[in-house]
Amino acid sequence: MICKKCGYDYPAKELKCPYCGEVNPLGEKWENEENLARKETMLTKARVIHSMPLYVADKVMNVILLVITAVTALTFLVLAIVFGLEGIHITRQHNQASVQEAEELFTAEDYVGLYDYLKSHQVYGQEGFKKYTERVRLYDDYHAFLRDLFQIQQVLDWPAGQQISPNDVKYVLWAGKNILERETGDSYRKLEYEENKEYYNDMKQDVAVALLGTFGMSEEELSELMGMERDSEKVDELVRRIFEREGWEYEED
Repeated sequence: MICKKCGYDYPAKELKCPYCGEVNPLGEKWENEENLARKETMLTKARVIHSMPLYVADKVMNVILLVITAVTALTFLVLAIVFGLEGIHITRQHNQASVQEAEELFTAEDYVGLYDYLKSHQVYGQEGFKKYTERVRLYDDYHAFLRDLFQIQQVLDWPAGQQISPNDVKYVLWAGKNILERETGDSYRKLEYEENKEYYNDMKQDVAVALLGTFGMSEEELSELMGMERDSEKVDELVRRIFEREGWEYEED
């Protein structure tokens, strides 16, 4: 079973990914089927015994238990076949994956295509493809930051009447802070490949320049941001300072 969140490979019967804790719907379905069959058996037995003489109940109960056992066995057989087919499909996808093709997308900086390739071949986060998974994660964070920053820039470029939300500014500041602080998040703390470390360093510089340029921040304010807690009043103070300096109308969200 491949975790949809982190790509970790684990037994299909597990209720959660042992690596990241992501819920496994197939594992839950398996357990629910087993619990339902067990509960149904107990309820049926109780109803029959309560309404019939003991010797009749015993005979009927044997038949009912036989039927329930057969149905339960059939259910588990079907689930086993489903899991088996899924395993075969995953193995086939793994075998069809090519490091060379992933490398070509990596070199061409086609990170959207690279993500689709890793996911479609079930090798996201898998051995042999970790370099490409690292780069995709970095790109996703960087792209999300730029997308939110661009939305603010769009408001600035619109005619008068458009208002910038303090919460949007705060969100961009925090997203930039998370990227600039290498110790924040597994995406940065566990980088293994030099190419991705260089990419990350360039990414940090671009994020710093974007914050300084769009919000008119000073180097001191950027350093101040690095030491703030997410829910700190200092973050709100910094946002108000930016609005005042840039001449934006500040309205509480």
